[in-house]
Amino acid sequence: MNDTSPGWKRGVLVGLGVLAIIFSILVFIHPGMTVVTLVYIMGITLTIVGLEKIISGIFKRRRSKWGTVGLGVLALIFGSLAMVFPISTGSL
Repeated sequence: MNDTSPGWKRGVLVGLGVLAIIFSILVFIHPGMTVVTLVYIMGITLTIVGLEKIISGIFKRRRSKWGTVGLGVLALIFGSLAMVFPISTGSL
């Protein structure tokens, strides 16, 4: 950081560092729960991305319209599977 940056940025950096340390300790204490949580986050992200791809593929005028819709459907399927079967997905 340079001398002209505001002081709140340093506070944000310190806060993020503290959160990273707390989350690292939780990962070591509960590794199984961490994997399941990451799988849920991945599933939610894939579901949102899939919906966005389907909607943008339908309404935007592009050459690869059906390719975008197809990728959105695949992302939606994989995201749904990750959320329905988190333990099986995490153990792969």
